[in-house]
Amino acid sequence: SSSSSSSSSSSSSLATSSAFAHAYARAHAHSHSHSLRHLLRVRAAAEAGGGEADPVPRRRQAFSALALLPMLLAPRGAVAATSYAERSGLSGQSNKDTANYKLMPNGLKYLDAKVGTGPSVEKGDVVVLEATGRLAGFNGQLFFKATGDGGEPLEFKVGSGLAIPGLDLGVEGMQKGGVRRLIIPGDLGYPRPCTYSQLGQAGAYPDPGELRYRNLLFAVVNNDAREDTLVVDVQLDLLKKSK
Repeated sequence: SSSSSSSSSSSSSLATSSAFAHAYARAHAHSHSHSLRHLLRVRAAAEAGGGEADPVPRRRQAFSALALLPMLLAPRGAVAATSYAERSGLSGQSNKDTANYKLMPNGLKYLDAKVGTGPSVEKGDVVVLEATGRLAGFNGQLFFKATGDGGEPLEFKVGSGLAIPGLDLGVEGMQKGGVRRLIIPGDLGYPRPCTYSQLGQAGAYPDPGELRYRNLLFAVVNNDAREDTLVVDVQLDLLKKSK
């Protein structure tokens, strides 16, 4: 009798799980269909009125490799990271993928999400980069954005001393089209302390530009109580060889 009851309970549980799965699938399909119909109605209305069918600039529709970098670096089957530090490959990361980051003798760490093609960057070369920078010690706050939809790309001569040391050293070996994440320790970042007049000058490039971004950077580099590691994602768009 007990066995029969257990079997009946198990069958009921399986039936309930199956019913839930089917109901979820139907709801998901309905939601997707509703969203699609809404988008089609918006586009049709815009075209009928002679306006722009899609008001969002096309360059913002196309995700750059930098926008996809967190997904490229995420471990397969991993659950959402609990902190920005875990997503950034900093010390204390809880998944084994930390071992994939290459550690240089100076403390700089990097990981290639995409390897480019052609000649490699060497000292003396001029590089043009799309890049984003975040502050590991300030909850991963964005402090500069030099991409197609958020500011002019970066351009500097490697080894000239213009860029912060971690960025200057970190692009060496990259090839055109390559995407790399740099984990830059404080002593390879911006001067400490740092002032407005220094930004954009030798050893303090790139300049975050906007006042709010500059102040976020200063809240870290001018505060000894904060972790000053920088997380910089770069994509090499153009390489001008020195010889």
